[in-house]
Amino acid sequence: MLLFSASREDDIDIARLRIALVNYIVARKRAEGFILTIEDGRSTRDGNERRKELEEILSKFAIVADQVIEQRDRVGRYQHLAVQLVESGKAFASASHSEDIASEASAKEARKGSGYEIVIAEPSSPISFEDERLGSVQIEAHEVGSFVLLEADGSPSTLFASASDNMADGVDFVIEEEKRLVDTARKIHIENSLGYTQKRRYLHLPELLVGNAPISAKKLLLDGYLPDAVINYLLLCTYRAPTRIFTMPEAVESFDSGKIYDTKRLFDIKELAEIDREHISRMDERELSRIFGFADRAIGKLAKLYLAECSTIVELERRIETVFGPAECDGEWAREMKIVGEALKEAPFFEKFEELREYIAQKYSLDVERVHMALTLLICGAEEGPQVEKVYEVIKPYIMEVARCRH
Repeated sequence: MLLFSASREDDIDIARLRIALVNYIVARKRAEGFILTIEDGRSTRDGNERRKELEEILSKFAIVADQVIEQRDRVGRYQHLAVQLVESGKAFASASHSEDIASEASAKEARKGSGYEIVIAEPSSPISFEDERLGSVQIEAHEVGSFVLLEADGSPSTLFASASDNMADGVDFVIEEEKRLVDTARKIHIENSLGYTQKRRYLHLPELLVGNAPISAKKLLLDGYLPDAVINYLLLCTYRAPTRIFTMPEAVESFDSGKIYDTKRLFDIKELAEIDREHISRMDERELSRIFGFADRAIGKLAKLYLAECSTIVELERRIETVFGPAECDGEWAREMKIVGEALKEAPFFEKFEELREYIAQKYSLDVERVHMALTLLICGAEEGPQVEKVYEVIKPYIMEVARCRH
């Protein structure tokens, strides 16, 4: 059984999304369950709405939990375990995390949220465990230290709730970032103090360096990156995949914990953009067009023409809007654009752009080059971009909708 914890208060950032992905992939590879735990011991956010939002975000990245647990539903259990630790002398109730007032009475008061914290005592010896990437890990007792289990209001610390969930749900494989090694040791200390003896495997991944500010998974979606591309890139930052471009099912098949990188990886938005561009180029054109509100392969082909200058769905959508939006018929080319725009209303259908261009030039006695530029601006909405001949080839059924001036 594997488990991923998400905060009810904070959006899932890409470093946490990577951890969720690896947990989910390993669970599927081992044909085991995957649990989503929502950290919300004292959250004020709407429970049902936030749970739905978290599940929807993860599902967009092909992560679907077999079970969802909300920690606020287990507060009573956490309090019971904390009091148990006090009564056994492994923890103490404190008004300041420094004054030891360990007694059964104060422990029960702390459980009621009367102003006392419950703090677990520092371990008497180092905490050791085996990690599948790092080998033998030892965290000194003073690094583990003493730490809060229950806050003064009776709510559990995130770490204590997580350790309790691991025990309650039979989690036998923990996958986290290397920077959380001390947290892992603290959870083991809690388990040892409660007499928990089940063995489990550990795998701590090198840190994903994102920069000064976290980047949320939701933001990447809003910026137009395909979920498949984000999955692909985050896993490329994790292990030596057999191919550069792959899907989630292929990742489940190929993932190998023995091929995880040994050093920290830097998140590079430019590399993600390249991966995104490649995924878009491989999409079925009709399916691609549906993203833009169509169901026509021609629109998918049009979008792919702009991949030389665009790398996200949002950027492509802007270019398609430019093509289908009315052109600004002013400036140097205003006269020709207005004439050509009117000419298109009466022109017969032409398979080739060159035939249409020659027809208009001859019929209205216009310079061919100026007609060419007028058609470019009317059809493409800009001088830069793919050749107008290629754009015309895919959108010619929409020519009357595309080639019009803004009034």
